[in-house]
Amino acid sequence: PTSKLLLQQEAKLDISDSGQKAAIAAEVVRPDTAGKRRWLEKINHSALPFAKLRVAMENLYPSSQGQLQASTAEQRLSQLAALDAEKDPVFMRSYAPALLPRQCSHASMLWLEKALQATPELSAQTQRNLKQAIEKEQRCVLIKDTLKL
Repeated sequence: PTSKLLLQQEAKLDISDSGQKAAIAAEVVRPDTAGKRRWLEKINHSALPFAKLRVAMENLYPSSQGQLQASTAEQRLSQLAALDAEKDPVFMRSYAPALLPRQCSHASMLWLEKALQATPELSAQTQRNLKQAIEKEQRCVLIKDTLKL
């Protein structure tokens, strides 16, 4: 059986809250572009309970899936201001660390800086999260460049 089929079978066996969250984590972590895009839409526009959305956010783009993360990076940044205006601070506090694009590259650093400059209407918290993401990218790029020497 495929991993998707096994996941569906397990989700039916364990209907507890923790079982449902584990099933969400297992589903979103799969390296499936279409599935990740569907979950990104669910995260942005779903009425699912926040606890389940947070699990999806935290597992959607593991560090080993950089190309998949890059495929929706611009989309996530372009939707950031609308999400920030629509969602509550608790949602955004989880969204930013999990879904702001970070790839330890000059390109992702520029994306984040451009997003910060282009959206002055962001809440103070989201601006701070963007600035922290930029700092982490700068630090990572500096380390990576230093190791190349």
